[in-house]
Amino acid sequence: MHSFYFVAPPNDTGRFFLRAPKQIGRGVSALQAQPALLDSLCQAIGRLRNTKPCFLGRDLKEWLLAELSSCEQWRAVGDDWTEDEARELLQHLLDCARIESLSGSFEFTDGEEYIVSDDVKFEAQRALEETRTTRMGLAMAARGFTPRYPVLLIPGIAGSALEVWRSDMLPAWEGTPLWVDVNKFGDLAIHQVKEALTNIFAPHALERRENRRRFLYHLMLAEDARSDPDGVRVRATEGLAGVDYLSRSFLSTVPVFGPLIRNLIDIGYEPKNLQAAPFDWRIPLHDLQKRDAYFDLLRAKIEQLYYGNACTPVKIIAHSMGNRVLQMFYQWMLAKGEGQGGGGGGCGGGQAWIDRHVHTHVAVAAPFLGSMKAVRMLLAGMAFNSSMEWFISVEETRDLARRLGSIASLFPLLHRLYPQPLCYVSRPSLAARGGGVIASVRESGRWFDTPHREDEPSVQASQGELQATRREGEETAGGGTAEAAGGE
Repeated sequence: MHSFYFVAPPNDTGRFFLRAPKQIGRGVSALQAQPALLDSLCQAIGRLRNTKPCFLGRDLKEWLLAELSSCEQWRAVGDDWTEDEARELLQHLLDCARIESLSGSFEFTDGEEYIVSDDVKFEAQRALEETRTTRMGLAMAARGFTPRYPVLLIPGIAGSALEVWRSDMLPAWEGTPLWVDVNKFGDLAIHQVKEALTNIFAPHALERRENRRRFLYHLMLAEDARSDPDGVRVRATEGLAGVDYLSRSFLSTVPVFGPLIRNLIDIGYEPKNLQAAPFDWRIPLHDLQKRDAYFDLLRAKIEQLYYGNACTPVKIIAHSMGNRVLQMFYQWMLAKGEGQGGGGGGCGGGQAWIDRHVHTHVAVAAPFLGSMKAVRMLLAGMAFNSSMEWFISVEETRDLARRLGSIASLFPLLHRLYPQPLCYVSRPSLAARGGGVIASVRESGRWFDTPHREDEPSVQASQGELQATRREGEETAGGGTAEAAGGE
């Protein structure tokens, strides 16, 4: 594998809004008339990013006043810049996403905290404005971007569409979508809203409850949380259709990779270099290969993309639980390589196969240390997302979660048992410092300005502490066992 990226879920996926018309000052007018001024200001902002992760509004205003007074290009525009002019310029930078408010506010104020956006997001916003479009794919195509690497998409929990393959209870459902088909339980959502306003639909409550019970019976697994219930077989929908939109109806639109797929198509991607690998997100991850031969199919998709595009390695974009699946797939490939002497050649596996076929793993919102949301879902019935609260009640969500064998793969991990002493991550507040490294998972609050190597003393100390903690846990467990044996 050539590279690995970890993408934290953004607080704001983009904004387009109109402000009330007002008089534009000389600073913003100069930016709009002279692109060189914007470039110089962006270079200055880039230097500012290297100082610290976040700034108060008043600090940014003082910095900008000093920058306007010291820069020759801005001195040519005018002298004696005022605080109001600096605030107007900063408001303009906030509107074009060059700075971002940590509170999500669209108004620049002195007491608010801000972070300086990375160059990629700013260039994306500029490309949208220059091409006068709201679709990034069209903007990139207008700038001359074309497909280079094949792309494979792997969704997360509840991210793959499910369809009914067999139903002894309702044969009419066979061959139709189950997750998410609002026709199967969307009427219930409408009646729930109406019942909240009036009680006239109460006589039909039993009928609606029965319809909902049928839907949940098809969606849930058996009591062992891994087998199909009696008379029902549900499987994941294949291809891009299984990961674009779970629902596209007047009642609810639930996108997964749909917007991303649309943008990739705008750039020029086609089925030969853009594929998806949906999976049944309900069953335990270690059963994916046993029941569906999923890892064999995933390997075949990667090889098809690789050989179908002149032996170009594949970029894999995985979301949420999909990163757990991909982790297990890597281990499965490594084990196949060990079984053949570690060569990884031909049809085998091993690290050589991964390095040859996988160019990049983009991990979007990856629960590498687990997710507390999975625990809340299991114990308190927290929904997958806010839109699902319209369809499934809290009690039903809790019952559903307890029939999903995959939920355990999202549980938070005990830090001292985590196998990797190093974890490279990135987040927006660290963008100004070029990313960050956690020396030890147990020290997740400790961040460094520069990357550390495994041979450095700080990392060696963290590894030693990790090993000592594991030994301590083993000794404690052994002592407890001996005491229990003595008591018997």
